Amino acid sequence: MMCIILAGLMPALPAIGEDLQPSKADAVRTWMTVGSSLLSLGVAGSTAFFVCPEGTPLANSLLVAIPVSGVAAAAGAVAGRWIADTTIRMKPSHLLSPLIGAGLGALAGVVVGGISFA
Repeated sequence: MMCIILAGLMPALPAIGEDLQPSKADAVRTWMTVGSSLLSLGVAGSTAFFVCPEGTPLANSLLVAIPVSGVAAAAGAVAGRWIADTTIRMKPSHLLSPLIGAGLGALAGVVVGGISFA
């Protein structure tokens, strides 16, 4: 669903991969790194609370959630930077861009999830 939404929003995006200027490429790398770090932090932090059994004191739940969130944020930042670098290097067309982004995002999600919950 997200792939369809992003494909619909593509004409409004300020940076297109085929004719990306170097200054905008740096902005894409930066915001992909920050965005995926924040997304990983939020997802892993909320999921870590559900890993703890019911009745666990909040202090003990935080002992699980904080390290998991930190590791996920760091792994998400690295994965976001990798996605941005790979996509900018490939310079996909408008048609392939959402598919490549979804594939790289799924791969990065698997890696970040595996690292943060290992």
